[in-house]
Amino acid sequence: MHRKKFSKTGEYLVYIIFDKNNTAHINISNDESSVFEEQSGKHSKLVYFERHCDREKALRRKRYFIKLNDSDKLKLIRKHNPEMLNLIFTIYDSRLIT
Repeated sequence: MHRKKFSKTGEYLVYIIFDKNNTAHINISNDESSVFEEQSGKHSKLVYFERHCDREKALRRKRYFIKLNDSDKLKLIRKHNPEMLNLIFTIYDSRLIT
């Protein structure tokens, strides 16, 4: 699999996708369309995402999410997405950068 190199400037998405087996996959991307492709190609749903303008901050957040146990990941997701809806179409509408 070919991985894109991240630019040092720009916008980064940290996101959590649940697959059909309800396994959480945490990733980072600077390309919204690749998130859409990943989500749609695996019969999965995007349940959480956040935007960052700094690559290092985004990577720290990804590592933080990875270290959370499953219960704490669910609490975080449900705080922002209580119904565990697929947020893939809101990703393009959300432009708030932290």
